[in-house]
Amino acid sequence: MERHLREFDWLGDDLRVIARSALADEKVNRLMTIAGIDMVVGRALMAAIGDIERFPAARSWSAISG
Repeated sequence: MERHLREFDWLGDDLRVIARSALADEKVNRLMTIAGIDMVVGRALMAAIGDIERFPAARSWSAISG
């Protein structure tokens, strides 16, 4: 039981770091205006997409994202 509690504490610290970085990122904040996208999902999308400027149009991004 103690091991699980330590793991929850550790995960909580990581989530706080993600939350702070997400709230400081204007792009993540814009993503969070979409229903169903929270801080963690927004941060994950930004990590997966990388620099959005590399796509000349939304259609280019949607073509590779499926």
